[in-house]
Amino acid sequence: MSTYLRVTFREYGHFRPVPVQVETNGQTLATDCYVLAFANASQYGNNAYIAPQADLRDGLLDMCLIDVLPPWRAIQVIIGMALGTLPRTGGAAYRHTSHATVRAAAPIGYHADGDYLGHATDFELVVLPLALEVAV
Repeated sequence: MSTYLRVTFREYGHFRPVPVQVETNGQTLATDCYVLAFANASQYGNNAYIAPQADLRDGLLDMCLIDVLPPWRAIQVIIGMALGTLPRTGGAAYRHTSHATVRAAAPIGYHADGDYLGHATDFELVVLPLALEVAV
């Protein structure tokens, strides 16, 4: 966890929000965002809870949007992620959806399940319920 915190504080001063347009549940949201995460599970890993109310079985993604991040709010977000209380801090906005389209003004980095996959300006996210087969 200390490595994550060190990298977060180092990068915070260099990071700039990106204008995005997100279409979900028949609504369009246009904003500048620092973080836009779609989570099926509650945490990134290492007990960093980005979407504490996410449910693997509900067939929905929890969209977490952090759009403004002055230093005091960044501290709220870090503490909220560590304690699993991010939705109650007011540091992030959430929506539940099974489908989303994201358009960014500039290429933004993205990852899936913690693995960096590249940069893009357009994203389409769709939930495929029960699509993962697991051998036990």
